Amino acid sequence: MKKYFKVIICFIGLVCAMILILGISFSYITNYKKVTIDTSNSPDGKHELVLQAIGEPKFPFGSASGRLVLMEEKDKIAQADFELRNDGGSITSNCWIVTWYENYVKVILSGEEQFDEQIILNFDGTVDMKPLPNTEVSEQENDTSVEYTTKPESIDLEESNQKNITEQVDKAKKAESWTMDESNGTMYFFLDEQNGWRLVVVDAAAGSRFYVMERTADGGDTWERINEDPFDNQAGVAEGVMFLDDNFGIAGLAGASQSHSTLYITKDGGRSFGEIKLPMSTVTELPESAKEYGFTVEDYDYLNMPQIGATTLIIMVTTDKGDNDGIVFESEDGGDTWKYRGVTQN
Repeated sequence: MKKYFKVIICFIGLVCAMILILGISFSYITNYKKVTIDTSNSPDGKHELVLQAIGEPKFPFGSASGRLVLMEEKDKIAQADFELRNDGGSITSNCWIVTWYENYVKVILSGEEQFDEQIILNFDGTVDMKPLPNTEVSEQENDTSVEYTTKPESIDLEESNQKNITEQVDKAKKAESWTMDESNGTMYFFLDEQNGWRLVVVDAAAGSRFYVMERTADGGDTWERINEDPFDNQAGVAEGVMFLDDNFGIAGLAGASQSHSTLYITKDGGRSFGEIKLPMSTVTELPESAKEYGFTVEDYDYLNMPQIGATTLIIMVTTDKGDNDGIVFESEDGGDTWKYRGVTQN
C-alpha cells in the first residue's frame, strides 16, 4: 500500500513539475523572449540598428513591447524600449521608418491606435523619444486672418533646406566622385560645373529607400526630374552614381544589409536604366579566401562601382561591401558585354 502511495505522489509531483515548466516557458515567450524583427545599416556601414519584439502583444488587443538597439560594429551604444499600440498586432518591419544622419539615426514608429512616435538614437549613446503631433489642422490654422509676428516655421525650414542643397551642390562640384547628403540620403554627381545628376530619396522603409533621378544643366540652380524609377522598383541604399559624359552613366543600389548590390547602366543621360548582367557562369577561379570561408560563386553578389580604365570598365564582385577579395570583370565596349578576367585578393 505504501508503495502504491509513493507511486501516486511521484506521479503528481512529475505532473506539477511539467506544469510549472510549461508555465515558465509560456511566461518567458509571452513576456520576455526577444525576437529580431528587422535591421538597418548606416550608409557608411559603421552602425547597425536592430528592431526587436519582446514577448507577445497583450491579449486580446493590447500593446506590443519592443526595443531598438544601436550597434557600432559589435558594441551596443544605445537602446530604447517602447510600446506599440497596434490593435493587438505584433511588431513587424512595416512599423518603422529609419533615416540615418551624420551623428544619429531617427526612427518613426507607427501603430493603428497611436500617433506616430519619433525616437532618435545618437551615436554618443543618448536617446530622445517623443510622440509626433496630430497632423490634423486646427480651426485657427485654417483662419486666414491670423497674422505672423515672425516668419512661419515652414518658411524657415524651406530656407534651411535651400541652403543645405546649395552647400551639397558646391561640395559635389569639387569632388572627384559622387557625394552624399548625410541629412537625407540624396546622392550627387557633377560631370562639370554645369551638368549634374542626383538620386533623391522619395520613400524609405525598413532601412531601404526608393529614389528618383534629377538632372541639372545650370550648375544646380534648377533640377529636372528625368526618371521616376531608376532602379526598376527596387528598394535599397544607393551605392554610387557616375557619368562619363552627358549620356553614359552607371548607378549602383545595395541591399539594406549591404551584403549584395546591383549596377544599372544608362546611355541616354539617366532617362532610362538597364541592369548590368555579368557572366558569372564563365568564372573559373575564386579568391583563396573562398576556400577558407566555404564560399561558392553564388556568394559573390556584391557588384562594386566600376573603375575606369584608359579604354575599359572594370567591375570587382565581392561577397560583401568592403571586401578586398573578389572576381574581376572587364568591358571594352562601354558596358555592352563583360568578360571574366580573374580574381583579386590580399
